[in-house]
Amino acid sequence: MREPKRDGERPGRVGLVGIGRMGGLMLRCLRRHGFEAAVFDVREEALAAFAGDGGVHPVSDPRQVAEFADVVGVVVFDDAQVLEVLEGEGGILAAEGDPPVILVHSTVTAAGLRRAHAAAAERGFPLLDAAVSGGTSEQQEAGDLCVMVGGDPAALERARPVLQTYAGLIEHVGSLGSGLDAKLVRNLASFASVASAYQAFELGHWLGIDAETVSRILEHTQVVSGNTRAIVAARPPGQAIDAQGDPQLAEQVRYLGEVARKDLEAARARAAEVDRDLPLAEASLETLARAYGGPRRS
Repeated sequence: MREPKRDGERPGRVGLVGIGRMGGLMLRCLRRHGFEAAVFDVREEALAAFAGDGGVHPVSDPRQVAEFADVVGVVVFDDAQVLEVLEGEGGILAAEGDPPVILVHSTVTAAGLRRAHAAAAERGFPLLDAAVSGGTSEQQEAGDLCVMVGGDPAALERARPVLQTYAGLIEHVGSLGSGLDAKLVRNLASFASVASAYQAFELGHWLGIDAETVSRILEHTQVVSGNTRAIVAARPPGQAIDAQGDPQLAEQVRYLGEVARKDLEAARARAAEVDRDLPLAEASLETLARAYGGPRRS
């Protein structure tokens, strides 16, 4: 059993479950700041970039990540994956020793977060929702993410030295779930902007105005950001994606569609819980489903 950390002591060991695009970025930032990390991902290839790094310790399940670390980041896709990582066989909550702070970086539903928090609390594990937004690729690689946190302020202070390695803005929004709500607010604005930009490029295509001309106009007049332009460029209006010829681009487009649908539907659900609707989210879902795939709403 590890000795508990004293108040104010800098966490020295970190864990990450999920080493995809965002998890891999976080791991690079952690290593630049000297943190050792236990890591787990169901895909062995996810860790290939860190082979030979003596400060990165691949383990065989999330339980071992939690037994190594003082702070554990969970960076998986959805409710089902978060709950499996926590409660499944070999899950974080089966770990022995001093419980680490669990940071749920995944964008999950409010119901999924409440279930995760209840399961963690029952076993004495502090859990925070710590939703992440990336900004530009340059910001991401520089460790300038935005992390929106909900939950116990004392647990946040324990985790802060870890978060500071990859976040330029750490915003404690309020009680549990408020960080996730802030992420949905941010993503509604982001995906609505992408949908609007996509329709603008689409109209330009229909009217015979080439995409580069539209891009120069919109960027010079600050209507769209470079980041939004890059997302639109992944699936230009009028261009079919050849999944066989460019599987990496096809996967990027599919992922964009899945994330947009998941986050916009989550925003709609939260608005419904407070008896409001989001017509712009509905319209954005339709546009992004057409552009990036995934089921359209009837």
